[in-house]
Amino acid sequence: MRKAARFSLFFLQMGILFLTFTMIVSVPACAAGLPPHPSELQLNQEVVHYRGELTLRYYNADDNGWIGIYPAGSEELVAVRELDASEGSVSFQLRSDGLTPGSYTAVLYRDRLTEAARQDFSVVRQNFYAGQEVYDLGSDGYFYYDEDAADAGKGAWIGIYPADGDPAAMRSLLWGYLPDGSSQIYTDDLDGNGERFSSLPAGEYQAVLFLSEDGEPYRSFYFSIEEPEGIYAVYRRSDSALPNTAEGEVVLYGNSSAGRYWLYWGDEDGLLEDYLPLGSITEEDSWTFTLHPNQEAPAGSTRIYLYPGSSSGPDTDAAPVTVVLPDDITAEPDTMLTSFVVMTDTHVSKSTSFIYNRTFKQAMEDIIETMPEAEFMINLGDTVNNGWYSEYQMLQRLIKRYQRLAPEQYFLIGNHDMLLNKGDPEIQIQMWEEATGMPNVYYSFVKQGYSFIVLGSEGQEAGELATDEAWFSEDQLSWLKEELAAAEARDPDLPIFVFCHQPLQDTGPGTNNSLIVQNDELEEILREYPQVIYFSGHTHYSMDADGVVLTASDGKPNTVHGGCSSYLWDDDGAYDGSEGCLVEIYPDYIRIRGRNFAEGFWMGSAQYILYMEE
Repeated sequence: MRKAARFSLFFLQMGILFLTFTMIVSVPACAAGLPPHPSELQLNQEVVHYRGELTLRYYNADDNGWIGIYPAGSEELVAVRELDASEGSVSFQLRSDGLTPGSYTAVLYRDRLTEAARQDFSVVRQNFYAGQEVYDLGSDGYFYYDEDAADAGKGAWIGIYPADGDPAAMRSLLWGYLPDGSSQIYTDDLDGNGERFSSLPAGEYQAVLFLSEDGEPYRSFYFSIEEPEGIYAVYRRSDSALPNTAEGEVVLYGNSSAGRYWLYWGDEDGLLEDYLPLGSITEEDSWTFTLHPNQEAPAGSTRIYLYPGSSSGPDTDAAPVTVVLPDDITAEPDTMLTSFVVMTDTHVSKSTSFIYNRTFKQAMEDIIETMPEAEFMINLGDTVNNGWYSEYQMLQRLIKRYQRLAPEQYFLIGNHDMLLNKGDPEIQIQMWEEATGMPNVYYSFVKQGYSFIVLGSEGQEAGELATDEAWFSEDQLSWLKEELAAAEARDPDLPIFVFCHQPLQDTGPGTNNSLIVQNDELEEILREYPQVIYFSGHTHYSMDADGVVLTASDGKPNTVHGGCSSYLWDDDGAYDGSEGCLVEIYPDYIRIRGRNFAEGFWMGSAQYILYMEE
């Protein structure tokens, strides 16, 4: 929670003087969990322990705005916060601010006299309680508990029962063990008995805390689930989601005049900086946004904010619909060991002003500015657009232009570099090697103890290959086997990074057809090494497409599609865009962070985690 600066004695005295004014209540209390109206107030939770902290977020206040807290039904002001911005948040330390157990109303005043919004909340003394007394149908939240429960060990658990049920004589509707080292549990983590909290029907319930498997009820808390009015959204995690990933969906409910909602990662303070929106949803999407397998929430994400808008963008002046997220949708913090940058399909042209050359420069400048700690960068092929000598001359000039400031650069050969397999492969390879400085179309290197293996098409006689195919000689495949064995011998616990311009068949968007002549043989070789992560380009699909990062399965390795820096492609055709990714290596996982080079932001919809098989 955010820690707001304490107000001065002067402001406290000013707050008390406000009691002499007649307060006109103009805005009804918001229903629990509903998004705020214009000039509004939003609680992080509606039930708080009296020794805890209450955080309120406000919108569209004036410079003279303030927030006051009153006992329910009373005009006796017990706490006040002056506001120094039109939008932000304030916090109250309940005990020191004099908020004893009971019911209260927080009121936002747009200026000194005009009430703009209010929210009701409760302060409780009991040490087991839910974050809300009333939940919206389909929503989630948290249960909070005391140190006795947190210290009880793995046998402590929470069960959900009908309000009039007897926990000692009936089976719980759903239940879950308390997590280690915490004092709260996300409601949708209570998934015992095959039920989900967000799937419970409207009604009256009790949550019961047990300190042991077969013990007596220790504490209980009563709450209800109701069908709300207005617009609200829920997050539902997929049953197949890997640990500490966000795979699932966000669903918007209710009637809205907005034609579209835009989704952003955020925390209690608002939107996360440096991230583009996850995307948008419309009625045609059934108001549902899908978070893909392996997708991770950026560190610090505790909310998703949905702003109304149109196809041209969101209305960020409007108050958003807010979804509270569980804790375990981001990988556990750890020390990053090293990192490298991936870009692909640069398609450099002979003309300085050609758009692909401009996107190449833009990507390089963004990488230099935002990823200075990267160990190296690797271009996954189609470095030039047509495989012409004049293009290779331009590529060589661009490489030298950024050589001093950019991370060390490595290159792959792609089908466009090979003149779309229509020319003499030896000549094409020679031009590519001279321009990039690479020793061969296949080679390897080691950085920080990690093995990096580059594969590349050697071509065949003109006409023998389709324009986008790759062909590997037996020498290259034999060399690959030796390199993999050597990498494993150096350290069998480390991932092995394999790069090729063309993807393996059926490993992501645009890979339905085989683009490697020896696809099956290559898969068979890689199958012996579950620690392999195979990176490819070629398809031009966006980093946020479904399947761009896949965990090893069905005999295929872990795979990563690296985006495209020149232009993007989807099932409807080509469109403008420039993307790549930063790959961060941690002791227990690999993080892939999609980067939008054109806009200079991290992609909110393209951060992924790969866990390495033990």
